Amino acid sequence: MDDFDQKVFLMEIEAQCTYALHAIQNLNMAIGGIHANGVDQQRMRYLLRETFRSLHSFLSHTSNISKMIWPIDSKKHREIRNARAAHLKTLLEIDDENPIRSRELRDHLEHYDERLDHWAQTSTHKNIVADNIGDWGAIQGLDSGDFMRWYDPADKSFRFRGVRYDINELFLAVQALHQKIPADLKH
Repeated sequence: MDDFDQKVFLMEIEAQCTYALHAIQNLNMAIGGIHANGVDQQRMRYLLRETFRSLHSFLSHTSNISKMIWPIDSKKHREIRNARAAHLKTLLEIDDENPIRSRELRDHLEHYDERLDHWAQTSTHKNIVADNIGDWGAIQGLDSGDFMRWYDPADKSFRFRGVRYDINELFLAVQALHQKIPADLKH
């Protein structure tokens, strides 16, 4: 990778980090609004949607970073992508244990239709809870696989079909990566 190519990739990683961090700011504002006194039902619906839109946005931008550093394995341009990935990992001092690498939760949201198909085929009682905000476990008596999207602002976790994903850990990893980008490449 020559210097110009390196600069282009670093600028794109920086942009995606910035977008991801802004999505978390929007998430925090939405959560703050939900907890405000006197919020009417229409505003509450908007804030609920804004919470999950912001989470999805954060995960999409984080996934874009992931694909640059850990490209999808395909035969097309494999050598070039693997060389780029190795160079960026070394340059940014990032290893394969970094939480940014996982695109699992983003994939659940991007392929939600497929997850609903699986739920429809496997749910015993056909209960479904989606887009809920609050303490995990506040709703009792349902199978964990019936909870499609749940955000717990207390511990900053997202649960999809009962599987817990640590949003704060991912946020801290994006923040740390953003700080590694040289200042002259930041927008």
